Amino acid sequence: TVLLLQPTLLTGLVAMTVLFATQAAFGALRTHRRVDRLLNRPPVLLMAGRTPLMENMRRSHVTEDELRQRIRLAGLASLDHVLAVVLERNGQVSVLRHGPVSLELF
Repeated sequence: TVLLLQPTLLTGLVAMTVLFATQAAFGALRTHRRVDRLLNRPPVLLMAGRTPLMENMRRSHVTEDELRQRIRLAGLASLDHVLAVVLERNGQVSVLRHGPVSLELF
């Protein structure tokens, strides 16, 4: 016969405690600069001006279609307005545009 283990409240509480403790430990470790660099990848320049950096895009698994989509979502109709496109550490894509910088964001 096959013995099936029934999950108990205690098992669930232990699992949740381990999960929260692991999350807290990684959160504490991220405050140290060297550990943070090991856990997170550095930003990657995907496009400089009108020039897509194909090797960086390939290593980051970003296609040209995805790059053009991010540029359109940033509200740019032409590649002439692109200063740079960066894949940030958190996985988001930032599109920097030519022109005046709004200091209200800083």
